[in-house]
Amino acid sequence: MATIVTRSGKGSALTHNEVDANFNNLNTGKLEIPSGGATGQVLGYASAGVAQWANAGGGGEQEFTATGAITAGQPVGINSNGTISTQVALKSSVNKPTYSGNLSFSQPSYDTAQNKFLMIARRSGENVAIVGGVSGETFSFGTATTINNSDSPQSRQRVVYDSSSGKHLILYEQSSAQRIRARVATISGTSVSFGTDVVTEAGTGGDKYISASNAGDNKVIMIARQEAGYAGNYYVWARIFTISGTSVSFGSLVDVSGATAGGSEHRYGVCYDSNADRVVVFYVINGDTTLYVKVGTVSGSSVSFGSAVDTGYDCQNGDLRPVFDPSTNKVVLVFSDSGNSNITKAIVGTVSGTSISFASDPTTFGANIGSPTAVYNSTNNTIVIGYGTSLEVIKVSGTKVYRDRVFDTSTVGARAQTVYDDNNQSVVATDAQAECISIKTVSPKFAGFAKENISNGATGKVTVTGGINTSQSGLISGFDYGLPADSSTLVSGSTNKVGVALSATSILVTEGSL
Repeated sequence: MATIVTRSGKGSALTHNEVDANFNNLNTGKLEIPSGGATGQVLGYASAGVAQWANAGGGGEQEFTATGAITAGQPVGINSNGTISTQVALKSSVNKPTYSGNLSFSQPSYDTAQNKFLMIARRSGENVAIVGGVSGETFSFGTATTINNSDSPQSRQRVVYDSSSGKHLILYEQSSAQRIRARVATISGTSVSFGTDVVTEAGTGGDKYISASNAGDNKVIMIARQEAGYAGNYYVWARIFTISGTSVSFGSLVDVSGATAGGSEHRYGVCYDSNADRVVVFYVINGDTTLYVKVGTVSGSSVSFGSAVDTGYDCQNGDLRPVFDPSTNKVVLVFSDSGNSNITKAIVGTVSGTSISFASDPTTFGANIGSPTAVYNSTNNTIVIGYGTSLEVIKVSGTKVYRDRVFDTSTVGARAQTVYDDNNQSVVATDAQAECISIKTVSPKFAGFAKENISNGATGKVTVTGGINTSQSGLISGFDYGLPADSSTLVSGSTNKVGVALSATSILVTEGSL
């Protein structure tokens, strides 16, 4: 068996100069020593019994299989399947549709058939809708189209996409008579059209604060608070809307919270468990902070609920956003536990029949992030929550939530509303003024720089932390270099720092995780 030639007593590969000085003695037949090489190179195996000269590395080198062709020197990242690919821009620049007036936008919905998202808003005298789309980092928008202008509009709006019908259902509160209006919307390109506006029966006073979710084929469930008995007691109610073509019909109000307790604030939320074919409603009752949950069964135009389940936690902040994870068949809610200094927790629920159970080991975030938005990322089976000026990726494994990367959204307003764009594989975050950014939360995580050209499906070397990559150009020696979230090209400075330039063509990889 051939042996590597090393310096006596040092246990390291021989340099070119050392081999030249002793070439005749070293070429013993055990290992054929090639001539040539350059100063500073070392001698190592190319394969069993065959030696070759190579540049001395700075440590930090690993082999990976490439997804897509990679050029030496390019920054590369690790994909969820363990392969590597070139780093792509993680975040687009801010984009905004053109509209007139002072519009206030609400939560958008995403159309999986048209690969577009629908934003709804209000301005003086009317409710409007705008269709948007994104491809890569480029946005396109339609014009603002009036939804309704027959009554004073309200900002408390919701829009839900139903994949069975390929339609969106817009729900909004009419300021006079305290009642809910509903309208079917159809997207074509960047245009939107509407069916006939329907109006529910007049309410008995109080704000509605709508929460809504898809509820199975052609169904949408709305959760809202409404005064009962004209006594200032607010209850949490549910109503089923059914989409048929461009029309919508609705069933009667169904009490969720119970006749003896009412929700005085918007502390409720709903999602649809497509595996169990059940709706799941979280709520807090008046005069109490206990977080309860009920499982509902939709039948025709009505819904019935099982017994209330005490989650074991308290909640004082409203606008709850539960989300269903179809990859694990779990319901996830991220909320602030008011019974524990408002520390944010993530609980995982499993629906069985008309009940739900929760694991006893919730994930604790260690800080109060309020009541975040939540969307399911179908590309890599994760959940993306939005809070403050951040998006954070979380994932369910078993009955526990695990935290991953955090992305900055400070270029748009705080606590931006979010939708997941399956076609573009990005989360679109939009604020109350319709400023939009697209963030690829599935982008590969920075691993290092390609040491060599690697063809698609081939295995090649990558310079990782601690290594020196010599395939760069135009660097300034001694400068820090980083990879900003919206770039796949090295830039000088400490933004997402990955290394220090040693020369115009080499960089020492000191750190790096995007």
